[in-house]
Amino acid sequence: MTDSTIQSLRARVLHYQPLNEDVYHLVLAPEQPIAFQPGQYIELQAAADQWGAFSLACTSDATQLELHIQHLPHRPTSALLHQQCLRAYEQQDWITLRGPQGGAVLSNTGTEPLTLIAAGTGYAQIKSWLLALEKQASETAITLYWAVRTPDDFYDQQWLHNWQQAPQHQLIQVVELADAQWTGRSGRITEALAQDFIGPHSATHLKGLISGSPAMVYAVEDLLLERGLSPRALISDVHFYAPRDYSA
Repeated sequence: MTDSTIQSLRARVLHYQPLNEDVYHLVLAPEQPIAFQPGQYIELQAAADQWGAFSLACTSDATQLELHIQHLPHRPTSALLHQQCLRAYEQQDWITLRGPQGGAVLSNTGTEPLTLIAAGTGYAQIKSWLLALEKQASETAITLYWAVRTPDDFYDQQWLHNWQQAPQHQLIQVVELADAQWTGRSGRITEALAQDFIGPHSATHLKGLISGSPAMVYAVEDLLLERGLSPRALISDVHFYAPRDYSA
């Protein structure tokens, strides 16, 4: 991605409503089309020199842009951006964005199985991959791991329920702080993966995407590298903005 491909423009806020307690569904109508690839992100301007980066959770030919915005009131940029989005939604006003950016994009996968691993709103980036594959009528086998802190942090459950009806799709939801009603996997995402990839060569075949914080991405990678994963076989934006040396 070169700087010449990054646009800066206004977008009208069409929708800004909660998906759960602190994640909002933001729908934007940009003043001109943005060409992007599944897995890329845009930045939203919170103040003159403050920007927040968010993955696009829509298909690359969408005329409206969809994002999942986590409101973190203790973080100044997040608090400012939340206020801006609320105001712009109520007044059908504009906000400023720039993009697209990011190299963790969906390539021509053929028929090789994909493993997709998300934490929290990292699911937004993965949904853009899923939507693109669905549009291609792909029969690729996909295993999606989605980890959150509590069961209430999940959202988009009806869409995922429909998605996993395809026999080649598997959804594994993991809750770190499970309650008595939760019947799925519990613990950290690395603990869930350790249950599924046991032997020293069990992750050799994996390819796909990890979407989350640097700490989460590299914890997952460290576990799977011990089980045969090839470096960067599971790509991530973290590899670009917080790279590490795999030759060490």
